[in-house]
Amino acid sequence: MKLCLLALPLAVACSDGRHIPLGQRQESAVRSLGLKDPYSTGPVIIGCSDDSFLNSEGFRAIGPDGRAVEGSVCCGWLKGCTVRFK
Repeated sequence: MKLCLLALPLAVACSDGRHIPLGQRQESAVRSLGLKDPYSTGPVIIGCSDDSFLNSEGFRAIGPDGRAVEGSVCCGWLKGCTVRFK
Protein backbone atom coordinates (compact mmCIF):
# COMPACT_ATOMS: atom_id res chain seq x y z
CA MET A 1 0.00 0.00 0.00
CA LYS A 2 2.80 2.44 0.88
CA LEU A 3 4.44 1.77 -2.46
CA CYS A 4 1.22 2.72 -4.27
CA LEU A 5 0.97 5.99 -2.34
CA LEU A 6 4.56 6.84 -3.24
CA ALA A 7 4.11 5.94 -6.91
CA LEU A 8 0.97 8.05 -7.42
CA PRO A 9 2.66 11.48 -7.24
CA LEU A 10 5.38 10.23 -9.58
CA ALA A 11 2.79 9.02 -12.09
CA VAL A 12 1.04 12.39 -12.00
CA ALA A 13 4.33 14.27 -12.35
CA CYS A 14 5.25 12.17 -15.39
CA SER A 15 1.94 12.64 -17.18
CA ASP A 16 1.99 13.92 -20.74
CA GLY A 17 0.12 17.14 -19.95
CA ARG A 18 -3.41 15.85 -20.39
CA HIS A 19 -5.87 17.12 -17.83
CA ILE A 20 -6.68 14.55 -15.18
CA PRO A 21 -10.30 14.85 -13.98
CA LEU A 22 -11.08 15.50 -10.33
CA GLY A 23 -13.06 13.04 -8.27
CA GLN A 24 -16.83 13.55 -8.23
CA ARG A 25 -16.96 15.09 -4.73
CA GLN A 26 -13.99 17.35 -5.39
CA GLU A 27 -15.30 18.55 -8.75
CA SER A 28 -18.72 19.30 -7.27
CA ALA A 29 -17.12 21.42 -4.53
CA VAL A 30 -15.00 23.40 -7.01
CA ARG A 31 -17.86 23.97 -9.46
CA SER A 32 -20.17 25.14 -6.65
CA LEU A 33 -17.88 28.17 -6.27
CA GLY A 34 -18.46 29.18 -9.89
CA LEU A 35 -15.13 27.85 -11.20
CA LYS A 36 -15.05 26.29 -14.66
CA ASP A 37 -13.06 23.45 -16.24
CA PRO A 38 -11.42 22.12 -13.06
CA TYR A 39 -8.76 19.44 -13.39
CA SER A 40 -6.47 17.66 -10.96
CA THR A 41 -2.85 18.59 -10.41
CA GLY A 42 -2.30 15.55 -8.21
CA PRO A 43 -2.61 14.55 -4.58
CA VAL A 44 -2.02 17.12 -1.84
CA ILE A 45 0.59 16.04 0.68
CA ILE A 46 0.48 19.08 3.00
CA GLY A 47 -2.49 21.35 3.63
CA CYS A 48 -5.35 19.03 4.53
CA SER A 49 -6.24 17.58 7.92
CA ASP A 50 -5.62 13.96 8.86
CA ASP A 51 -9.13 12.74 8.11
CA SER A 52 -9.09 14.18 4.58
CA PHE A 53 -5.50 13.29 3.60
CA LEU A 54 -6.47 10.40 1.32
CA ASN A 55 -9.36 12.34 -0.27
CA SER A 56 -7.46 15.49 -1.19
CA GLU A 57 -6.38 16.77 -4.58
CA GLY A 58 -4.78 19.85 -5.99
CA PHE A 59 -6.64 21.56 -8.82
CA ARG A 60 -6.50 24.27 -11.45
CA ALA A 61 -9.61 25.94 -12.86
CA ILE A 62 -10.87 29.07 -14.58
CA GLY A 63 -12.39 31.67 -12.25
CA PRO A 64 -15.50 33.78 -12.92
CA ASP A 65 -13.28 36.63 -14.14
CA GLY A 66 -11.52 34.36 -16.67
CA ARG A 67 -8.25 34.06 -14.77
CA ALA A 68 -6.69 30.75 -13.79
CA VAL A 69 -6.93 29.79 -10.11
CA GLU A 70 -5.07 27.10 -8.22
CA GLY A 71 -5.76 25.38 -4.92
CA SER A 72 -6.65 22.16 -3.19
CA VAL A 73 -9.86 20.34 -2.28
CA CYS A 74 -9.94 18.45 1.01
CA CYS A 75 -12.85 16.03 1.51
CA GLY A 76 -13.19 14.33 4.89
CA TRP A 77 -14.86 11.02 5.65
CA LEU A 78 -17.48 12.49 7.98
CA LYS A 79 -17.62 16.04 6.65
CA GLY A 80 -18.02 17.85 3.36
CA CYS A 81 -15.31 19.23 1.14
CA THR A 82 -13.24 22.34 1.76
CA VAL A 83 -11.72 24.31 -1.12
CA ARG A 84 -8.47 26.11 -0.34
CA PHE A 85 -6.80 28.55 -2.69
CA LYS A 86 -3.08 29.22 -3.08
